[in-house]
Amino acid sequence: MAELGGLLTGLNIDPERRPWSWPGANQGAMMMAFRIDPFATTAEFKAEMDEYARHQRRLQQTADEFDLTPPWES
Repeated sequence: MAELGGLLTGLNIDPERRPWSWPGANQGAMMMAFRIDPFATTAEFKAEMDEYARHQRRLQQTADEFDLTPPWES
């Protein structure tokens, strides 16, 4: 998905074809919006998102404990 997000925002894989000259401008982003109701109830979705957030906090705590850099900070 990251590759698709970069592609749709104009990020070229080949640095020579990039239309900008800023060395840090090497990222793309893509946002999507979906209706939740075809997939789950609002309560189910919120419960899943709460669990996801709890999981992410545990990952951050583990990374800090072992002095690791999680992928979202690389």
